[in-house]
Amino acid sequence: MKETIAENDRIIIETQIKRKPRQLRRVASCCDFGCPQVVETEPFLNDGTPFPTLYWLTCPVKIKAVARLEDSGWAVRLIGMLSRDTELQAQLIQAQQEYGEARKCGVRDTAHPVYDKGIGGVRDLEAIKCLHAHYAHYLVSGSNPVGEMVAENLGAGACDARCDGK
Repeated sequence: MKETIAENDRIIIETQIKRKPRQLRRVASCCDFGCPQVVETEPFLNDGTPFPTLYWLTCPVKIKAVARLEDSGWAVRLIGMLSRDTELQAQLIQAQQEYGEARKCGVRDTAHPVYDKGIGGVRDLEAIKCLHAHYAHYLVSGSNPVGEMVAENLGAGACDARCDGK
């Protein structure tokens, strides 16, 4: 985790996501090569629009790998698992609470409805909206059970090349 964002990291992030990043708080997780793989964002854009997520997966290799899981219907299977597994439910509720607290960090006014939203904008256990968001949260916190299952299904997930071209 890097508390400040170096110019080189900004360039890497821009290359990864193919646009200028918005409302960055910090690089929250780096890959084995030391490149940013997850960034933390402010809860609002400059114009006051709520930003969709706190932790944003930026590694293009991992983004594609998680997209393949989503495309295979994996999120739907997870919802089925959640409906039957009370321990998994409790772990996800805890992860949602931790995510909400992290989102409020450093914010003076937390009365906006955006702070009631959970990972991927979903608060209940009836939906898994974005495996990327759960995986990003797991890479940062190590405590998201959905993100952990994504990590296990992706394997080591190590990139075979650096995002910065070195």
